[in-house]
Amino acid sequence: MIDFVDLKVQIDKMSEDKSLRDKDLAWRIERAMREMEDASKEWEELARKAKGSKTSWLIAQIRQPLSWGYAPPKRPDRLSVVAVDGSQIFPDRHELAVCYLVNIGVVAIHYGTGERPFMKSIPSLFWKDEDLFVRWGGRKVHVDGEVLGMKRAVMEMERLVEQCIRLREEGREKVVGLIDGTLILWRLEGCPQDFKSSILEGFISHLDRMRRERIPLAGYISSPGSTDVVNLLRVKICPMEYPDCDRCPAGGWEVEEGLPCSAVSGFPDRVLWKRFLSVGESTSIFGSSSKILEEYGEHRVDFFYVRVGEEVARVEVPRWVSEDPELFLLLKSCVWDQVEKGGGYPVVLAEAHEQAVVRGSDRDLFFRMLEGSFVRKGIPAAMSAKGLRKRRMAV
Repeated sequence: MIDFVDLKVQIDKMSEDKSLRDKDLAWRIERAMREMEDASKEWEELARKAKGSKTSWLIAQIRQPLSWGYAPPKRPDRLSVVAVDGSQIFPDRHELAVCYLVNIGVVAIHYGTGERPFMKSIPSLFWKDEDLFVRWGGRKVHVDGEVLGMKRAVMEMERLVEQCIRLREEGREKVVGLIDGTLILWRLEGCPQDFKSSILEGFISHLDRMRRERIPLAGYISSPGSTDVVNLLRVKICPMEYPDCDRCPAGGWEVEEGLPCSAVSGFPDRVLWKRFLSVGESTSIFGSSSKILEEYGEHRVDFFYVRVGEEVARVEVPRWVSEDPELFLLLKSCVWDQVEKGGGYPVVLAEAHEQAVVRGSDRDLFFRMLEGSFVRKGIPAAMSAKGLRKRRMAV
């Protein structure tokens, strides 16, 4: 049990510390706003400086003049919007069998046709050796939570592409695909090449299919924690001609506090953009400098921010979408229309989440079904002592 008397003392200390930090943060945000206004006037110079920088943090690539306040374009009368989301039951050696389940929710909503939406959950059970192990730096290792998350991302993209192309084959001209979260598989950056290649090969092949069909897609990130644009302002105020964190005369990234660039750090991009954007408005397009994108080829990821009520969302698109005016305007019109219909979050993504989510009761039923099947087949079904203890505690 928690000692709430002791905890209250710590909570009070945290509140006092937060009050002081909030005052400092307000000053930093005001400084960042001034720097952003200035950067918009000399964006080409900032782009040059950013391109030559070597920093320990991601910097937004300036893809066009720095601007904001773009109003949302009008959605076409006829449009089909497809979304996917996923959830899983992780492999657990303390359960009856070592296996895992991935559940993908697929939703397609049609506008201007009077049709009912398509909603489906697609469960996939994995239990074979080739499913439970992956190649990792030349070794054979068990699938864990992180690996499963990346495998799930590929499965989500596969289901999205299948549904989008199916609709296109039915003769639907305007189709847009959305996923919940990022298009950047940044977790792959620290992975061995053999595993990295196995994930990227499938993911990029699905993006290729969307590009060939000219179906725009985007990753929608609610309340993003990214700091790419704020970091761009850190580059701007750095006194070095080309910032190099490893050679910083003030101490570099190991010092952080007290550095010239720290005057505009400590908060995500969304905090800054909330002060510049009105509801419905979006920013200009930026490019991501994530290292893994060097292996994306023609699918490098760009992004923009959009104000959705009290929140600012980040929308990521492949570069072939952002560079095609027709596809990009279609995508932006779809995103805003979905946000409006969903009360601040794309309604199609909310429905996909409902189809995908695996609740505690679902997990319990899954293992009861597994146990029943084992018994009927005469297969010994035994859990570890830890697994049994956890089940008793949950009752």
